[in-house]
Amino acid sequence: MQEDINTIHKASNFEEAIAELHKEFDPIEINKYTVKNTVHYQGLGRFLKLVLYLIVYKNQATDWFTGVRLGFFRYNEINRDFTIEVHHFFPKSLLKSVGYSEDKQEALANIVFVNPGTNKRLRDEPYVYINKYKIDRNELLKQLIPEDEQLWKLENYEKFLEVRSEKLASELKKYMKNLYPQFYTQ
Repeated sequence: MQEDINTIHKASNFEEAIAELHKEFDPIEINKYTVKNTVHYQGLGRFLKLVLYLIVYKNQATDWFTGVRLGFFRYNEINRDFTIEVHHFFPKSLLKSVGYSEDKQEALANIVFVNPGTNKRLRDEPYVYINKYKIDRNELLKQLIPEDEQLWKLENYEKFLEVRSEKLASELKKYMKNLYPQFYTQ
């Protein structure tokens, strides 16, 4: 950190400081393979999960049961404690019961966001709980869930990861390019 501070002090203006700081770093390579092989709570996965949440927030996604926008309480009051829950679209216990490794269970492509309280209701395979609770398909799209209902079945988990990883990679890359186009379009 001290080296970064020294670089900033040596720069004659903001643009020069940013350019010098970026010389040490390459942009994150975001592609479907990176996303598919990223565990949401480790290293790069933590960062990409944050960016994914920002995309979902920008999409104005709502909780699948309450209809309240993610990150808010009722009546558009922002959630001061910022308690958003991570939900495994395919529940971990279900994936574990058929032999998927922990890394596959915790894949970034298997993560969606819900407000507190919703997570515990969703224990079946997605195909079942989406239809059982009549979850709005538009809300699934806001969370970048593939529309093909066959992908929501347990026997198609690998294909789901492939398709959603590609979709996430595209949106994550687009978001990062919008944040800092000079850095992410090189």
